[in-house]
This record gives sequence, C-alpha cells and structure tokens, in this order.
Amino acid sequence: MPSNVGKRYYDNYVSMDDEDNLAPEKLAELKSCFGSFDRNGDGTISASEFQNALIRMNIYIPAEEVKGIIEEYDVDGNDSLDFSEFLMLTAKLDPRIGQEIEINKAFKLFDKDNNGYITRYELVDALRRFGIQTTQEEADDLFNITDDNSDDLINHTEFKNILYDAVPPASVPLGQGQTSPGSRSPRGSRSPNGTRSPKGARSPRSRSPEPGAATAS
Repeated sequence: MPSNVGKRYYDNYVSMDDEDNLAPEKLAELKSCFGSFDRNGDGTISASEFQNALIRMNIYIPAEEVKGIIEEYDVDGNDSLDFSEFLMLTAKLDPRIGQEIEINKAFKLFDKDNNGYITRYELVDALRRFGIQTTQEEADDLFNITDDNSDDLINHTEFKNILYDAVPPASVPLGQGQTSPGSRSPRGSRSPNGTRSPKGARSPRSRSPEPGAATAS
C-alpha cells in the first residue's frame, strides 16, 4: 500500500492532468527521463528499473531504500511508478517543477476565457470567487502593479512575477544557488515614513532571477 505521506503530497499538488501545467519542453524532458528509467517500455518504473537507472548515473542506494521510495509515491499500489507518480516524485525532488505546476494552475483559475491573459474583470471575478472582497480602487491598484507593460492585460510572465514578489522562487536542487527570501521587498509596501507611492506609479525594481539562473557575484 502507498504511504500516507506520499498520498497526501499527491492529493495536494499533483493530479492526473498536471502534464498540462508544465511547459512543453519541460514535459518532454521529464518524459525522456521517465523513458530512460522504464527499460522494458511497459509504461511503469519498477523498483529494479529505478535502482538500475540510479546505478547507471553512479548513484548507489540500497534496494530496501529504493523500495521505500517506490512505495511512498506509488499511489495506486501496484509496486511501480507510472508517469503521473514519477512526476510527483520529481516535483518533490525539484521544487521548481512543483512551483511551475502551481503557478500555471493559478493562472488558469484567473484566465476565465483561457486566452492567455487576465483582464481587470477576470481579476476581480477570481478574487470574489476566492472569497476576497475588494473595492474597485483596490482591484485597480493590484492590476496596475501587476501589469508591467501597461497594456491593460496581465500575461503569464507578469502573473508569475507578482507571485514571486509574494513568495520567493522555490529552492533549487541541493548544490545550486538560490534566492534569499529576504533579498527583495514586496511591491506595494509602505516607505519608512508610512507613505505609499501614488496610484499607478512605478518605482524601479530588479527582478529576482528565474529559478536556476546564475547570480552575478
């Protein structure tokens, strides 16, 4: 039987349709990786296939530990990992993948007509659906802060950037650099004297690097 920990992580973050919430190139990369583990091509990764793949990468883990990894993420309890379960494991090992999935899910909730942009109406409608009541002025302020290029639409990149302002990019895999959570101030914050920037005004700011990007010394 799959472990409760793995099942809970699966229920909260990964579902059968999450392939649609990854960039095509990332999805192709993960499917290629899955295929390199699935040596017999049956669409699942057994414990022995998983261990052999690790050995080919010069990673040596005892068979019992490999079995435990499979059991933790084996949601359907068939003693192997299908691609959705493999995606769950990968998202846990690399937080950037899990974050990409969550950002794309959130964007789709706001982009009601699925045209790739969020309008002022869609922003207010989504907030109300989430039980967040705002005045028109508050909604306009939030929209103007997010709409970097002032085209009266919020695209995916602008949406992602405003989320990164609220929650710093996910930690990258061990051994690579990561952005410090305290390295930037939230947009819309008050100055030390308690004043707020005029509505619609933009102050120069630097973006945090995309997850995995090199940071200048």
